[in-house]
Amino acid sequence: MTKPTMRCLILLSCVLCLWFQASAQVGTGSIEGKVADKEDYALPGAFVYVSSPALLGNQVYITSDMGLFHFRALPPGRYKLSVEMPGFKTITIKDVQIRLGQTVTFDLTLEMSPVEEEVILPLASPLIDFKAIKDGIRLDANLLAHLPLPRTLAGVVQAAPGVIAEDGTGDPLLAVNGSSVRSSLYALDGAVLNDPVSMAVPPDLNFDVMDEVEVGTSAQHAADGDSDGGTIRVIAKAGGNSTSGSLALFHTSDRLVKDLWAGETDPAPSTVFDKKLWDASFTLGGPILTDRAWFFSNARVLYNTRTTAFQEWLDPQGKPHGEYDWNNREIMAFFKASLSFMGFRFSGMFSLWDRYQPVADQAPAWNMTREGTRILDNAAGYAASGSLNYALNQNTEIDFRLAFNQKTTPLLIRGGAEASPQYRDAGTGHVWGSGGINEWTSRKRFQGGVHLTRFQERTLGGNHELKLGGEYEEMNGDSDSWKGNNLLLTYLDGSPYLYGQAVSPKTGIAVGKGLASFYVAPTQRGAQYIKSEYRRLSAYLQDSWTVANRLTFFLGLRFDHSDLRMPAFSKADSGNDVSIKIGDDLIKPIAGINPYAAFSSSPWSGQVNWNTLSPRLGVSLDVLGNGRTAFKAGYARLPELLTLLYGSAANPFPMDGIHAFEWYDENMNGLVETTDSFALTPDDYRIYKPEYYRKRINPGLKAPITEEWTLGVEQDVLPDFSIAVRLVSRTKTNIIRNVLYDPDRNMDWYAADPALGWWVPFSTVVPGTGPYPETPVTVYFRSSTAPALFERLTNVPELKRKYRAVELTFQKRMSRGWQLQGSLVLSEATGTAGLGAAANSGFTLAALNPNSFVNLPDDSRLDLDRPIVAKLMGTARLPLGFTLSFFFMHTSGAPWARSVTVIPPADWTEAHGVASPFAQVYLERPGNRHYSAMETLDLRIETELPLRGLGGLCVYMDVLNLLSAKSSILNGNDGGFWYPEAENNAAGSRVLDPSYDRFIARTGARVLKFSLSLRF
Repeated sequence: MTKPTMRCLILLSCVLCLWFQASAQVGTGSIEGKVADKEDYALPGAFVYVSSPALLGNQVYITSDMGLFHFRALPPGRYKLSVEMPGFKTITIKDVQIRLGQTVTFDLTLEMSPVEEEVILPLASPLIDFKAIKDGIRLDANLLAHLPLPRTLAGVVQAAPGVIAEDGTGDPLLAVNGSSVRSSLYALDGAVLNDPVSMAVPPDLNFDVMDEVEVGTSAQHAADGDSDGGTIRVIAKAGGNSTSGSLALFHTSDRLVKDLWAGETDPAPSTVFDKKLWDASFTLGGPILTDRAWFFSNARVLYNTRTTAFQEWLDPQGKPHGEYDWNNREIMAFFKASLSFMGFRFSGMFSLWDRYQPVADQAPAWNMTREGTRILDNAAGYAASGSLNYALNQNTEIDFRLAFNQKTTPLLIRGGAEASPQYRDAGTGHVWGSGGINEWTSRKRFQGGVHLTRFQERTLGGNHELKLGGEYEEMNGDSDSWKGNNLLLTYLDGSPYLYGQAVSPKTGIAVGKGLASFYVAPTQRGAQYIKSEYRRLSAYLQDSWTVANRLTFFLGLRFDHSDLRMPAFSKADSGNDVSIKIGDDLIKPIAGINPYAAFSSSPWSGQVNWNTLSPRLGVSLDVLGNGRTAFKAGYARLPELLTLLYGSAANPFPMDGIHAFEWYDENMNGLVETTDSFALTPDDYRIYKPEYYRKRINPGLKAPITEEWTLGVEQDVLPDFSIAVRLVSRTKTNIIRNVLYDPDRNMDWYAADPALGWWVPFSTVVPGTGPYPETPVTVYFRSSTAPALFERLTNVPELKRKYRAVELTFQKRMSRGWQLQGSLVLSEATGTAGLGAAANSGFTLAALNPNSFVNLPDDSRLDLDRPIVAKLMGTARLPLGFTLSFFFMHTSGAPWARSVTVIPPADWTEAHGVASPFAQVYLERPGNRHYSAMETLDLRIETELPLRGLGGLCVYMDVLNLLSAKSSILNGNDGGFWYPEAENNAAGSRVLDPSYDRFIARTGARVLKFSLSLRF
């Protein structure tokens, strides 16, 4: 069979499977069970009813020959379950709590009775779900309403066990159970809202529309999706049979904030906190037609001003830069409609948002001046989804689902800086001049498919819940970048001459030598409009096979076909005449093209094509047969999601594409001019030719794979209290990164091969500093005989990642006036590929050269390794109508390691033909040192005052950081530069990092936040 024929058959199979999609479990739970008499004989033909304020109308089921009943696709909420049969007493169970993705099971016994009689059974909903093996946490409407959590989705998800937030003052990125921060999926009513490139947590998902949040951390079923990280599902509120609403206002200000570092005299960054916060929200929901159609709506406006950590500074041009604040304004709106008619159930939602930030960079830190940041000029987006459910019969349901979302983000240089270069000081770390380049992006995601569920009794010795599905997904990323002056000049400790003085290649006279870089971006908006496209077809088959009503096997297999492509594009001339002249004089004679001049590209289809199979296997055992003790085990082989990130990393003209050049300042005026001299750095400029840039991605690229094993025991200690112990093991291989590649020889050369001689080893002894001893290290420098620098995305066998964890969790649900949840996770995340955002892009240095692996063994602790994490949250109803809630978290400090940049003596580099005279390496294994642990306790006290004819007025007071915890990061990395006099000794000159032994970050503020909510 030919390859084209095989591809056509695969495509046809995927299209046929599109009629069956894994969507029904997106926002629902289940109730199932058995009805029998006192002698345990099954009672077929009994009528089982369920009703709930969360359910449109009532549902009825007639028990099967085995006395079984099943209610699928039930919205989260509290239900009443009733069973009727002639000649028997009617039994009713009230307050059955259904949570997202949960199956509640009841075995019910009917008593014979000659007259009609109803018996209320005081049964509590089981806390253990024997019909699932997945781990995680569910936060229902009650917890969301009371816990003092941040009013963002990221703030909610951080409450789950195994979730670690990457540091930063912007919207946090989250790692779930040892996966990278780009691995998890976030969905609202089935619409996945991740950014198609960064995969970041959607920052503008409105907290006030969340009815329930499920954070799946491991052991996900085949029907749960294609993520190799966490799966976070948010179900929006739906209204009800009675009209209700609320008007809420949340506020804090600097008068309500206690800076716990105030009065300290150490030169350290300021504490970051909200100086002002106004958050207003209006909700309204209710019936359109009672028991037939509901609606829910919300509008929210948020404005906050936050301090930044920037410290006053005078730049080398003599311009002072003062402290500044970070501002944010958001507008959000949401509408949802639900309809039930003649067996059909429909739900649709529409959400939109708009955000403006005059200081928009992710983390404006101590070293970033205000003019070095950019403006988020009204980023806007919307999401829409619709689902249709129809029961073909009692045991078969079919679901259809569509979803679409779009996000537009303009990041613009602030006024007055368009014509200014950007400056960065390699010594002090400061950024000033302008905020890089203007960027405009538009990203779209479309999803569609169908899902079929079938319950089959008495087959192969048990009962089966079969799921068959397929899915189609399409993502598009459009980008544009521009700037009037595309120069980036690198300083060193206030001097524009990074390399000091050197002999001019033009005049032979000693002049200042620096590093001048130029962005490739053109001067005008719309002159470099680049598109990238992604398609995915998926299919899966899953069976939950229950034997003897005690043992359930989970058998699942998922297939995903994904591909990336890049349509044709063109660009105009870049800004700054110097860059165009360099391109004409130095680059075009070698590569035949000037990247700073006008350029056009042909389309590139098939950038990446992945076909992946993902088996999901598991078992759940009711150990004692009494529904109180569960043993669960699972295995999954999880391919990494293919996203637009790899396509953008391989694009020959990325938005922030840049080249660096050696600069000789001929007139020593500190300005980069056309009269100066320039020399190429060893980039391979043939990358702009189609026959070369299509080699930027290894044609044999394979999906990275995570092997996951889980093992756990869950125990119902009391009717309202359960505990669980789980072991989680995750190992990721086939990790993709940029490596050095020779396109002429078709070989990677990021590793040191003595036979090639392209990497020259240099052994030295770095002197000790303060408490640190002297450290021998071998560094590798690129030889002048090595190929030009050409990078390729490939699977790197040296890159690995392991995560091992023991999780202890417990849950006490609301009863007798209080509820409590908590977790303790003991873990280690080791390997050679980090979990953070910077470590998971195509531009990472994780495997670019041999120095990437110096002092980096496989057991190195990863950047988001946190050995001990404890979380505790709860609510208690106090006398006089008050409610007290809290959230506590303790987290181990982040690991770090010393590093240094080695610059060997000039005579050695000349004698050994070294082309690159500096290299940075670790001086020790990451993980030998950790920053201090962090912990916080947030408290909320609230009460509701009844208002005649208006409902009630709720008054809240949050005390954030009640324990006055504070922490600081003292830079213990002496880092800097080491200039040895000769090889194999400790003689030379050591220039320490300018921030060594200084505080580079501080956290610690106690905040009061007040809230009023009028409910009607």
